[in-house]
Amino acid sequence: MHARHLAFLEWAAAYDNGTREGRNRPRHQAWLARLERPQGHIDGSVSVPQMLEQALAVMARSIC
Repeated sequence: MHARHLAFLEWAAAYDNGTREGRNRPRHQAWLARLERPQGHIDGSVSVPQMLEQALAVMARSIC
């Protein structure tokens, strides 16, 4: 189990910094930038009520 956990952490680090082939954060961010749809970014750096407010604001923009 410990080895699987370490392997996942290694995968996640490679995803975040873009050194992993295939799916990775820089590739996903570039793809999102090309979309012509309302977007929001919720990263967990604010309180849950603030994250909910952010999500509702994005949803409201996508309806209009």
